Amino acid sequence: MRFDTQSITARLLANPTPITTVALQFPEGLVDHAFQVANQLEEQIPGLTCVIFSDVVYGACNIDDINCRLLGVDAIVHFGHSEIVEVSSPILSIYVPVTLEGDVEKTIDALTRLAAEKGHRNLALVTTAQFVEFLSNIERELQRRSPPFRIFGVPQAKLRKFEILGCTCARFPTDVDAIVSVVDGDFHLEAACLSNARLPMYRLLPQAGSFEAVSYDAAGRIARRQEAIQCALEHLRDGKMVGIVFGTLGRQGSLSLLNVLLKKLRTHKIRHRIISLHEVLPQYLFPHKDVSFFGQLACPRLTLDWDDEFKSAGLFLLNYFELVKAIDLYAGVLARFDDIEDYRLVNFCNGTHGELTYYSS
Repeated sequence: MRFDTQSITARLLANPTPITTVALQFPEGLVDHAFQVANQLEEQIPGLTCVIFSDVVYGACNIDDINCRLLGVDAIVHFGHSEIVEVSSPILSIYVPVTLEGDVEKTIDALTRLAAEKGHRNLALVTTAQFVEFLSNIERELQRRSPPFRIFGVPQAKLRKFEILGCTCARFPTDVDAIVSVVDGDFHLEAACLSNARLPMYRLLPQAGSFEAVSYDAAGRIARRQEAIQCALEHLRDGKMVGIVFGTLGRQGSLSLLNVLLKKLRTHKIRHRIISLHEVLPQYLFPHKDVSFFGQLACPRLTLDWDDEFKSAGLFLLNYFELVKAIDLYAGVLARFDDIEDYRLVNFCNGTHGELTYYSS
């Protein structure tokens, strides 16, 4: 894999104030290239020092400008993700998405076969940042050929058309028949399932041009989360203490969303305690014995993917979306919350879900 370090160098040199120290941040799948990139940048800019940040990186929300300030770093280069978090500090932040290609003809053939065999006419395509350009090429080619099916992509917040996150996927229009995920892993694909629980899902491999049906019990997973919301409601009615866990891994926690939650809690006189955590793990929650249950403002998927682990440790954890629903039920703002269509993964859906998003409009 090659990185365009020349364009990074150009950005660094164009900064109004000289850049002498740069932090490099990679997700797990790219961290093996860290030394290669650091060496190239230091060769291209005499006197430059690169610092490799090796803490875990789950997504673009983990950009770590705060540690940059502690280390006296002038700029941070974040690899592998799209820019979704605005860094308000004076530190220059550069996002470098990694682009991957597939086989256009094989992918179009697979989509055509899928539509014909399954009787689908309207397909919603979803992918990660790496394949966005590839799907844009597919869209242009399909427009030229006019096949007997249509493809859809829904831009969300700062994400590009077709791009989703593990914590963010839109609800697709009612005329969409199925979702096709052009993603290797399951994390992003599951977000599409959870936000569109009644639609069939397929995984398409763009290099091989093959597809397969995906089996994921989104309805069952959502039903368990709705039960957790009802359980939290009972705790609130009993006047129990709520622990608000603010995630400090990079920019994972949203201050504006924290303020929305605090306003709700104070308005309805709900007892609460704010807890700051770099990583939300059971061993860090154990000491807080006075807390009846926790609501976390880190990654919404924690409470979906690690629910069994927290339960086995005797801990009860909601994400912020679920906590807001529990508070609204407690306050009588919401009469019920028992339809799977009501559940959302909208962490970065700017402007469409108001107080339930990272940007909290």
